[in-house]
Amino acid sequence: MNFNFKDTVNCSIGIVVRICNDMLLIADIGDSEIALISLYTGGMVSTPTKVVDIYSIKKGEWYILSQGSPYKIVIDGEVSDKEFSFSNIDRVCSIGKRVRFRGSDCIIAQVLPKEVALIDLIEGNRFLEPILVYDPYSIKEAEWDRISGGHEYTIID
Repeated sequence: MNFNFKDTVNCSIGIVVRICNDMLLIADIGDSEIALISLYTGGMVSTPTKVVDIYSIKKGEWYILSQGSPYKIVIDGEVSDKEFSFSNIDRVCSIGKRVRFRGSDCIIAQVLPKEVALIDLIEGNRFLEPILVYDPYSIKEAEWDRISGGHEYTIID
C-alpha cells in the first residue's frame, strides 16, 4: 500500500485547529490521552480523550475530542482549507508514519524544524540526509521522493 498524496492532513498531536474563534493545540497529555489546549489561555478546553495512536487519531476519537464542532486546520498561523484524513485506506504521508524501507522498519521523523528524514527503528540511524519540507504533517509526493531517494517502501500499519 502506498501513500496518497492528496491535500489532506493526518489528524495527529501537534496540529493547531480553530474552533469557535479559539486557536487550539491537539496535545498529548500522557497515558495515550489527548486534549485540546487553548493557545490564548493555555487551559484545557476539552475532556481528555483516550486514543489508540496519538500520531494517527481516528475519526471517532476526533469527534469525541472536538464534540463534533466544526473546525479549521491552522498551518503556519493561517487558517487552511485542508481537511483531516481519517480513513485507513487514505494514507497521508506525514511524520510519525512507519514504513518498511530497504529491508528495515523505519519512521518518518522530523529531525530539525521543517526537516524530515527516515530513521531506522532498530538502530536509530538515518538512511539519507534530512529533507526540507513545507508541511511535515502533509508531505508532498516530490518531497517524499527526495526523502526516500526514490526507493520502494511499504506502509506498516
